[in-house]
Amino acid sequence: MAELEVSSADVVRMVLQFLRENGLRESFRVLQEEAQQGLNAVDNVASFLSDIKAGRWETVLPQVAEMRLPVEVVQDLLEQVLLELLDLRERDAARLLLSDPDPALLLMRSHSTDRFLRLERLVNKPSPDPQDLFGDIPKEQRRLDLSKAIEKELDEVAPSRLMVLINQALRWQRHQGLLPLGQEFDLFKGEMLQLQTEDEAPPSFESAKIKFGKGVRCETIVFSPDGQYLVSGSSDGFLEVWNYLTGKLRKDLDYQKEDKFMSHSEAVLALCFSEDSELVASGCLNGQIKVWDVKSGKCVRRFDRAHQKGISCLSFSKDGSLLLSGSFDETLKVHGMKGGTTLKTMAGHTSYVNHCGWLEEGKVVSASSDGSVKVWDVKTSTCLLSLSPGSGSLSEASVFKVLPLPSLPDRLLVCNHSPALSLLSLRDSQVIGTFVSATDEDPQGSDFVDCVLSPKGDWIFALTENGNLFSFRTNSPEVQSVLKVHDKSPTSVVHHPHRNIIATNGDEGLVKLWKP
Repeated sequence: MAELEVSSADVVRMVLQFLRENGLRESFRVLQEEAQQGLNAVDNVASFLSDIKAGRWETVLPQVAEMRLPVEVVQDLLEQVLLELLDLRERDAARLLLSDPDPALLLMRSHSTDRFLRLERLVNKPSPDPQDLFGDIPKEQRRLDLSKAIEKELDEVAPSRLMVLINQALRWQRHQGLLPLGQEFDLFKGEMLQLQTEDEAPPSFESAKIKFGKGVRCETIVFSPDGQYLVSGSSDGFLEVWNYLTGKLRKDLDYQKEDKFMSHSEAVLALCFSEDSELVASGCLNGQIKVWDVKSGKCVRRFDRAHQKGISCLSFSKDGSLLLSGSFDETLKVHGMKGGTTLKTMAGHTSYVNHCGWLEEGKVVSASSDGSVKVWDVKTSTCLLSLSPGSGSLSEASVFKVLPLPSLPDRLLVCNHSPALSLLSLRDSQVIGTFVSATDEDPQGSDFVDCVLSPKGDWIFALTENGNLFSFRTNSPEVQSVLKVHDKSPTSVVHHPHRNIIATNGDEGLVKLWKP
């Protein structure tokens, strides 16, 4: 493949556009003069030409001043403006314009003496009539001719080209795995900013609380991979973005500041972020999926009949090109983000699909209320492996969550409706460890409803039906701590991607944030 070369003149023009858009007029002027490069670009060519044809010179002249047009065109433009000022009996303004030290006028004075002297005579004439000013060519026709001459010199350029290209380059590097998620990038140095890493530890106190309206229940919560956003999906169909440090609504997002929210017509049951944290997908009770640009709040993709029943879980592929969904209709589906169509359907569960996620390339895993964990080949839509983490009377206990361990991807942490989390081996399909919710006060233990791994995978945090949050180390079955987090029907727990912050959700209309 031939190497793509970037013209230095193009770089200068993009910098000029950046300076102009950010109001750095003096820097713009200095760079333009030193580089001898013009920015003959406007955001909307049609609108600019319309201003010329209508004689809206107060709009036209400031833009022309930043361009490098042929001197003949500038002379024609300044002459037209001067003549129209005289037509409006604005002699003082016309005289001021004629005395301006513009290079084009100076050149006209020295090289087109007759033309310049004519303008001087007209300026000094008490009441010149239109015939004196415009001759046989009406001013409207002169404007039209002028707009055509200027149009030849113009380029219509999208705004913020420099920032767009930089962001595209960073997204590509992130897509290639060159930029880790959850870290800030020093563009000038070309390196990641070193975050202060926190030693992972179990939570011990409530740091913030998110309250929902009367009768509104939060159904699901999710942190973005870069750690900027905490998004909730509620029974009223709304998605809301929160400040996870204060528990307040993010008003720095323009759409939320204006009380405009991402929403569905029915309850939002599932959420997930793309790896680059730019998109959040939401699934609702009627089987519809929407994909949102979280910064703008705009819906960029929708699958209106993704499933026959409610969406229970969602997961983006690593490159963001595919979206995996699970449903109460007992199926999993893979949707193409580019074409907006459903590409694959995987059927085999005999009850609700509660959780789904991507394993290695081309494989996904699912957990179901039928008591099974299944691994699927996406290309063929076939089930490669079916596991039952329970035994005896628990062999059909609903499985709520299945998570691959970051350091041991061939092992799955399984949360089912029982007092024990299971560690499954994909190699031999055996349970190789358990984490039990039994305590001295409750030897039988309470059933788990959800669990999450810490970012490094060193800790397991699991939520029980009685509102306790259990903390385990992944290399030990011993309970490290127990914290009461909810009084009524806890439903979910999520962990911030690189900070010691945990969010829990309960039926009392609260999301609580916890720290060590």
